[in-house]
Amino acid sequence: MKSEQSGHDAAEGKAKKKPAGVSHEAKEAAHDFAAGRPEEAFERISDVSRNIREDATALAQTLNTAADEVQQFVQSQLEQRPYATLGVAAGAGFILGGGLSVKLGSVLFGIGGRLLANVLLREVLRPAT
Repeated sequence: MKSEQSGHDAAEGKAKKKPAGVSHEAKEAAHDFAAGRPEEAFERISDVSRNIREDATALAQTLNTAADEVQQFVQSQLEQRPYATLGVAAGAGFILGGGLSVKLGSVLFGIGGRLLANVLLREVLRPAT
């Protein structure tokens, strides 16, 4: 996990190093080409495409890591609390399927949020045993 995180940090750092962005590089390549320097334009476009590919690869790795973590969490919850996990999955499917009005969903979301906050605070403030 640490290596993926450092890859994410490197990709984020690389993105911060390129404030001009792709559009600026594309304009510069067009200027190079118009000025009769097609080799420079090709080199600039190649660099941009390489950077985009590297950034996309870093993003894909980060998304894969996040998906793996979510899968591990869901698996552990399923093993520890199978009925609660089933209830959450059924409720999410019902809501995403359009089976709940917006007003009722807002009310239930508010109640659920308060209950969740109550449980989380109890867990955090509970003395260690």
